[in-house]
Amino acid sequence: MTRAVRWIVAGAALASAATAGWAAPQPPQVAIAAAVDQARVNIGQPLTLTITVSGDLAGLKGGPEGELPQGFKLAASRRSTNVAIQGRVIQRSVSFISVLVPTAAGTFQLGPFRVVCQGRTISTDPIAIEVKKPILPPGSEAAPRLTL
Repeated sequence: MTRAVRWIVAGAALASAATAGWAAPQPPQVAIAAAVDQARVNIGQPLTLTITVSGDLAGLKGGPEGELPQGFKLAASRRSTNVAIQGRVIQRSVSFISVLVPTAAGTFQLGPFRVVCQGRTISTDPIAIEVKKPILPPGSEAAPRLTL
């Protein structure tokens, strides 16, 4: 090969490598999911709502947004962070765990819940919860049986 041809081949190889490396930046991959431990409960029976945000969490601002429907009160909440390293890939997730106590009977919708991460708003699907009146009021016990 002549010297000029080598420079052309080398230039073409560098141009194709540079073009592959200069692809348009992709938005960060972030996912949000919401789940409850039970979808049918009685009044006063606690249920756990877990909202998990995973992926590139560098721009995560605060926690999830969303309102609880009338008929629920927040009993407790906490935040849990998970970091896993597999090979050269780091996977992060943050879970927001809330214990909710229903105070009224009916069918309710929890969510949708939203987070803002790196300027993007990501939402969950709503979750349907059915709350029934307990057969016995809370704190009462069945009457003792008497045998004659």
